[in-house]
Amino acid sequence: MGVMSCHNQECTNIMCDTYIQGIGYICNDCQSSFKEWLKFKGKSCNNEFELEVHLKEFMNSNGAEYPEFHNIDIDEYFRNNTRH
Repeated sequence: MGVMSCHNQECTNIMCDTYIQGIGYICNDCQSSFKEWLKFKGKSCNNEFELEVHLKEFMNSNGAEYPEFHNIDIDEYFRNNTRH
């Protein structure tokens, strides 16, 4: 793996080894975020063309239009939302 910067304009990761022709490098964090973004936006990908259209939109987005998701279990979720 080289020291290649993620092409997502909001990402600062530099250890990217996935390259998409016409889009650029995408780090593992942005790959995960893209999957969550698709769910949040209610978008589906039935073929590579649709996937790349949505990926280009995601990579060019500023991230402010959707919340950032973190994988947590349900108990942690409730603990995080309980007043102490």
